[in-house]
Amino acid sequence: MAIGFAKYRIAIEELEAEVHKLLCELGVPTAWFASYKAFIRQRVKILKRYYGSKRWNGKIATTISHWVNAGLKQDVLLQLKDKTITSFVSMLKQGMV
Repeated sequence: MAIGFAKYRIAIEELEAEVHKLLCELGVPTAWFASYKAFIRQRVKILKRYYGSKRWNGKIATTISHWVNAGLKQDVLLQLKDKTITSFVSMLKQGMV
C-alpha cells in the first residue's frame, strides 16, 4: 500500500510541476497558484473515480463551474483540464494510478 501511495504522490508532484510551468507561461499571479493546483488535485481525484463512466463529463463540468465561481479564469482552467487528462492517461499506462 505504501508503494502505491508513493507512486501516486510522485505522479501528482510531476503533474503539479508541469502545471506550475504552464501557469508561469500564462502569466498567472503567483498568489493564485495554490488554488489552481487544488483544482488539479480535485480533477485527478474525479478522474480516478469516474474515468470511463457516463458521469465523468458532468462531474468535470461541475468542478470547472465551481472554480470559475471561486474566481479562477475559465480559459486557464480549460488549458489545465487538457493537461490533466493527458497526464492522467499517461499515469494510467505507467500503472501509477
